[in-house]
Order: sequence, then C-alpha cells, then structure tokens
Amino acid sequence: MTAFERRTGGDRRRLSGAQRAAALLIVLGKDAAPKLLQYLDKDEVREIARAASTLGIVNRTALETMIDEFSDAFAHGPDVVGTLAEAQKLVAGTLQPQELEEAVDDLAKVEVVDVWGEIGRLEGAQLAEALNEEAPWLCGVILNMIDSEQAARVLEHFDDLRRPKCLAAMLATTSPAPIAVRWLQDGLAAHAIGRSVAKPGTDSPKRVAEIVNRFDARASDEALAYLSSVAPDEARAVRALVFKFDEVVQLSQKDRVAVFDGLPTERVVLALKGASPKLIEATLSSLGARARRMVESELSGSSTAPQREVLAAQRMIVEAALRLSQAGLISLRPEASD
Repeated sequence: MTAFERRTGGDRRRLSGAQRAAALLIVLGKDAAPKLLQYLDKDEVREIARAASTLGIVNRTALETMIDEFSDAFAHGPDVVGTLAEAQKLVAGTLQPQELEEAVDDLAKVEVVDVWGEIGRLEGAQLAEALNEEAPWLCGVILNMIDSEQAARVLEHFDDLRRPKCLAAMLATTSPAPIAVRWLQDGLAAHAIGRSVAKPGTDSPKRVAEIVNRFDARASDEALAYLSSVAPDEARAVRALVFKFDEVVQLSQKDRVAVFDGLPTERVVLALKGASPKLIEATLSSLGARARRMVESELSGSSTAPQREVLAAQRMIVEAALRLSQAGLISLRPEASD
C-alpha cells in the first residue's frame, strides 16, 4: 500500500455505514462474516463488497469509535486493511463469482493518483499557469504544501502585484481540514495534472446536467463550452444528458411523436410562441391532425404570452423528453446512436 493511500485513510475519513460494516466484518473473518451476510439481501451485500474493496486502512482508534462495546476486544488488535482480496473473501459463498466481479470490477481498475507527487514534478511555469486565475488565498494553501524551491519557481511567474498577495496569503493560511485537502487534491488532479480521481459510477455528470438543463440557451452553451475546455471527458458525459427545447428538431420523427404524445395542446402552443419556423414545423409534424389544426389556429393569432409562461411550457416538453430518454424509450442524440 502506497504512502498516498495511507495519507487518505485512517481516522481522517468519515466512514459510511457500508464501510463501517465492511471493516467489522473483515475483523470477524471469512468464517463468521458469511453467517451474518446471509441475513442481508444481495444489494446490501454488493454495497458492502464495494465498500470493502476500497476501504484502505481503518486503525484501532477508528474501530473503537465505530462501536464502543467492542473497544476492549480491538484495543490491542491490528489495523484493518480493506482490499479487493479481502472483499472477495468477505462475500465468498454469499455472492456468485460473477456477481462479485460485477460489484467491484470498476473499482478494482481505479488508479490511485499521488497528486502531490505529480505536482512536485511540474515545472514552475506549468503550475503557475494552472494557479494564475485562482484566488491568492488558495494559491497560499497550495504553495505551503509544496517544497520551497518549487514554490519560488511558481512565484517567479506571477506579476509584481500578484506575487506579494500570494506570499501574504501563505503567512495567513492555517492548516486546512483533511476533507478540504482531499477536495483540493481532486481539483488539482483534474486542473493541474490532467488526471481524474473521480470514483466510478459517480452521479456528478447527471447532477451537473440537471442543473444545466435549467439554464437558458446562452448560459447552457457557455457552461458546456467552459466544461469542455477544463474537463473534456466529463463534459461529454454532461452534454449527452443535456437537452434544450430548440433541439426538438434533432429528434427522429418517431421520438418527437413520443415526446408530444399526450401533452396539453395549450402548453404546446405556449412553448412555440416566438419559435423559429423550422421548430414550429417539426413540432406540428409530431402532432395528430386535430391537435395540429388547433395549434396552427392559435399560433396564427397575434396574441403574445409572458416570457415566463413560454419558458415554463418549453421546460415541460424538455422534461418529458428527458424522462423518455432516461427510460430508454427515445434517443436525444440520434446521430450518436447511428
């Protein structure tokens, strides 16, 4: 186990329920653990297996904190080390080999990145470029965590106004909390050394996409452009989950029909207020004959609607498309599927 793994383990972590259960089951050993695991359903066993495979070191103090009544038994015992091998032994006889492999396969492939080791190998100009737009206080934290020679080389590339501010921040900076250090390491890995330490199966792209989907077209395009410049792979995952009302024209005819099926006609009319002729025609072609005549009749009038109501109607249609996409019933990017 590397020094980096040791630095990120132990008492400084807040273990989840699955991680605490995994640690205690590892202590019980492969003879006793299956007797307890048989009372859990397979999803719970899989969760514990995943937790055990990346648990790292859980020292005696952490074990005592987890469960006070066993503190005497563990007070003089060894540290617990969670590894993939331990995970396999832990659930032997409870999960089928293929089920275990599916549960931990992606986690087993995660590469441990020694962020500070790689930062230490960067040229001063490279690190200075990565930090140039950051706040002086953040630069002060990072400069305090690298050796003096490299810090000096970085500061040489700052201008005369920024350099003293960063030095002052170094003086004022206190030791950051361990969780802040981990977040900082993750950010540096992606921004400064071009490596990702994100956990597999993370919902971050989905979460970001849910937010971007609520932006207007301009803000959405700007956000995706910036994400593409700093994290291209993650940005592609976000983009695949982002859908705007104007992109209705990109859907296949079959998928458009599915999106508009059952939607209130009056909301469709509102959504099309001020839309381009191409978007209006694409929408009308997706409606039944009766609904199409009603929408055309309403749009031919000169009435206007508050922009807030128009955007709300468009949002309703977008959400319908996203629900169908998440259910695997339509493709938001038919050209990608082709």
